[in-house]
Amino acid sequence: MELNENITISLEDSYQDLFRDSSILITDYSSVAFDFAYLKKPVIYYQPNDDYPYEKGYSVFEEMGLGDVILKEEDTVDKIKEYIDTGCLMENKYIERVNNFFKYTDKNNCKRVYEWILND
Repeated sequence: MELNENITISLEDSYQDLFRDSSILITDYSSVAFDFAYLKKPVIYYQPNDDYPYEKGYSVFEEMGLGDVILKEEDTVDKIKEYIDTGCLMENKYIERVNNFFKYTDKNNCKRVYEWILND
């Protein structure tokens, strides 16, 4: 695979470091999309064969996903370029979905867990 010098593949960096330092996530339908979207960074679901192995159920990615579902490589490249041209900002409709999905999107989750443990 030929990679642009701006693309890094790492097997050694921590999950947190990769998410902090990355601007766009391209995934199939992995649950890591939730972690990345929580940071309000763009997610692209790329599934070139449209072979999602499960029946549509509680989650329809086109309607409820946290990023575009793209089936063609050239459309994926176009979407990446679009995000780069706009500063890799998550689109408003996906920010709204993130805000509706997560009860909190602040930076106080650890504090809430700590306080819950103390009070329980």
